[in-house]
Amino acid sequence: MSKKIIILVILLIIGLGAGYYFGMAKKPEDRGHKTEAHKTEAEAGGKNQQTAMDEAIKVFKERIAADPKDAEAVGRLADIYFESGKFEEAISEYKKAIKLNPKDIDSINDLGLAYIYVGKMDDAVSELTKGTKIDPMYQRVWLSLGFAYISKNNKIEARKAWQRAAAMDPASPIGKEANKFLERFK
Repeated sequence: MSKKIIILVILLIIGLGAGYYFGMAKKPEDRGHKTEAHKTEAEAGGKNQQTAMDEAIKVFKERIAADPKDAEAVGRLADIYFESGKFEEAISEYKKAIKLNPKDIDSINDLGLAYIYVGKMDDAVSELTKGTKIDPMYQRVWLSLGFAYISKNNKIEARKAWQRAAAMDPASPIGKEANKFLERFK
C-alpha cells in the first residue's frame, strides 16, 4: 500500500508539474486533438525545447562563473535542471542557492520536491518544514509538505499540511489542489 501511494504521489507531482510548465505555454487551439502533423510538430518542439534548455543552462553557468554569488542565477539553473528531470543536479544547485540566500522560499520548496522525486522523503520533510518556518504564509510549501508526508505514508501529517494550505486561500489553484488531496486521503 505504501509503495502505491508513493508512486501515485510522484506521478501526480510529475503530472502537475508537466501540466503547469508545458500546458501553460500552449495556445488554446493546440490543446485539442492531435493529428500526425501535430505529433511531428510536437516531437520537433521537444527537440527545440531541449536545445533551449541546454542553451539556458549554458547562459546561467556563464552568469554564475562571472559572479558565483548570483543567487538568482543559481536558483534559475536549479529550476532548469528540475524541469529537465535532472533532480540530483537540481538538488545540488538548490542547496547552493539557499546557501547564498537562506530565505529563498521558492528554492527551499523546490529542493523539497526534488528530494521527493529521488526518494529522499526525510530530507524532503526536513527542508519543507524549514520552509514553513521561514515563511508560514507561503501556501505552496504547505502543499508540498503534504506530498512529502503522504510519500512517507503519514496521512495525518499530510492532511494537516494540506488543511493549512487550503485554509490560506481555498479559491486559489493551490488551495483547490490541497482540497482535492484532502478529499482523496480522508
